[in-house]
Amino acid sequence: MAGEKAEASRCVRKVFAMSNAIPFEQSYRTLPERFYSEESPRAASQPKFIAYNEPLASSLGLPPKWDTTAEGLALLSGSAQLEAPSPLSMFYAGHQFGQFNPALGDGRAILIGELVDGEGARFDIQLKGSGPTQHSRGGDGLSPLGPVIREYLMSEFMFYAGMPTSRSLAAISTGIPSIGSVANQVACSRGSPVATSALEPFNTSRQEETTKHWSNWLIM
Repeated sequence: MAGEKAEASRCVRKVFAMSNAIPFEQSYRTLPERFYSEESPRAASQPKFIAYNEPLASSLGLPPKWDTTAEGLALLSGSAQLEAPSPLSMFYAGHQFGQFNPALGDGRAILIGELVDGEGARFDIQLKGSGPTQHSRGGDGLSPLGPVIREYLMSEFMFYAGMPTSRSLAAISTGIPSIGSVANQVACSRGSPVATSALEPFNTSRQEETTKHWSNWLIM
């Protein structure tokens, strides 16, 4: 047991060092704090890669064969924290069950940072299914493995079919029976519907200064 704890501690320390070497950014933090909440992903008890998108990882500048390392597995499963920037979940509005809801948000998605690819495009790296957030509204924030695999396959099909889409970097099981898995989603930081819907709570309440902050961030 002591040996296992020492190994886990070593892994987390190395993840911190690895994370600092990977140029994660979070431009979303330039917005007022009302746009997001700080979060801590739920650590996976027995994380294991189910799928890993090596071509996508390479385009984002991630280390080769990162899925074969304890560091990559710990970070992408939510089992290790970044020193900086810290993870967050987005606050936004939208329609749910046929009704407009001005106070939604990422109920099971946590943004761990942004990466800029070789062509200068900025992408969000998000954990989906890594536990509850402040927007979960009583939910557990977890995801069954089936939907994670389906989303991985369908997003890649859409990408290679030439359709605009988010993509899946990895699918990971967490060791929780039936409902334990994490999807690593990659989406264009300023072109996603979630980013756009983040404006709605403030636009509908006519908070003009806050709307201006968001518009400036969008066109950065």
